[in-house]
Amino acid sequence: MTHPHISSYAILDDDPTVPLEPVAVEAMRDGVQAGAQMIGDTWGVEYVLEVTGLPAGRAYEVVYRTADGGEEAAGSFLGVPGTVSCRMTAAALRGQTRAIEVLDEEDAVLLRPQLA
Repeated sequence: MTHPHISSYAILDDDPTVPLEPVAVEAMRDGVQAGAQMIGDTWGVEYVLEVTGLPAGRAYEVVYRTADGGEEAAGSFLGVPGTVSCRMTAAALRGQTRAIEVLDEEDAVLLRPQLA
């Protein structure tokens, strides 16, 4: 069964030698669609995100949740008309990253990737 708010699609990367991990993303609001990939590196995890349907001008924060219960901030971005394409990085290794969340201005979860 397909969840109506989960989408997944490829995002082209500028370095074909970097292994990309496709990530399905659950949108918690109607009208929002997103796709993502992750890049695990020795210095942390990079989250490559494309999202449409966000209200323009509002701020969104990205946080990584780690296996030890910690939280790593990965930056923020503004909603724009059309597609937001961004890369968010944090000092959390892939093996320790349990969740990535995109939060709205009220700290409610807007996007939740389905990590393996």
